[in-house]
Amino acid sequence: LAGLSLRADYSATRDLQDYGDSTTVGRLLKRQGSTFLGLNLGFLRTQTMGFGFNVTPAFASWLKPRFVFAGRSNFNRDPNNPLPVRVDGDTAGAFRVPESLSNSQHREIGATIAIGQLARGAFGDSSFVTSLFGRILPIDAALTRDLRSGFDRPTFDASFGYKLGLGGVDAFRAQGGVAATSAGNSRGRTVGGGIQLPLGLNVRLNYRDLQNTSWSLRVSEGEQVEFRQSTREWPSGTLSWTYSPRWGLRKIVSILNANARITRIASTNEQPGLAGGPSSRTENITRGFSPSVSVTWAGGILTSLQYSPGTSDPLTSGNTTRPDPEAWPGPVNFGFRPPRV
Repeated sequence: LAGLSLRADYSATRDLQDYGDSTTVGRLLKRQGSTFLGLNLGFLRTQTMGFGFNVTPAFASWLKPRFVFAGRSNFNRDPNNPLPVRVDGDTAGAFRVPESLSNSQHREIGATIAIGQLARGAFGDSSFVTSLFGRILPIDAALTRDLRSGFDRPTFDASFGYKLGLGGVDAFRAQGGVAATSAGNSRGRTVGGGIQLPLGLNVRLNYRDLQNTSWSLRVSEGEQVEFRQSTREWPSGTLSWTYSPRWGLRKIVSILNANARITRIASTNEQPGLAGGPSSRTENITRGFSPSVSVTWAGGILTSLQYSPGTSDPLTSGNTTRPDPEAWPGPVNFGFRPPRV
């Protein structure tokens, strides 16, 4: 099927060591061992499983949508932990070997739109509209979601769906009525594009918004507590200029590059208080403006100079701190052929 690619991988490690029968964990490991034609295959110690696919249908030369899915899981059995797990609490139920489980899921829906190719197909190569819109660089937009979870010393065997990273938020927060030790849900939105200006100038703009919710199991309270974090990057852009000298100057300078990047990143972090106390909130706004110049001289010598000031306004518990760092890096790179010995 055109536009569809599949991926699957599996790896496992089996432990052949004999851990004896003097401990509960050692006796459990003997029961979980297996043989084949009289050969000792040991027990499953680690396992990694992954599955994913990409769908990129070809609707038009100017429109390239995509859908990405990827799921992954990890299993680890710890034979060196002397404390077995009780299925029904600390004093009842069967014993299990201490294990840990984790899985993740990534989903992405996006598209790349080439305005220049759209105009070329609609108005032809020689149209003024085509030459005007041909300066617009391809625009890429995407929506992403990432889920993750982890279980420490679980009392259940992971399902096949868990191993492939399938399911929604609830399937990652709990399995079989057992709350995950940690879980997370991240949603992101990104948009990027640019335009080519006269005199070799290029402008690129990027927008990024990330909303992250995570849960952590507090054993003392017997429930998951929620943490929230958000990050937004806007405005964010880069202005670049590239110049290749001609005639006599080219014997001295091969390429001249100049860049200027501006960013503003606003982030917030909220977490609940202990024992039902008030929650805390942290805010931070970081601004940056970084101009740089690099020169490639004749003979392959590269010199560059960059100015990197930065300001941030972190607000924690009503207190604001305003650092004002500055940096002036100026590396020089060149290559040479070592003398023959």
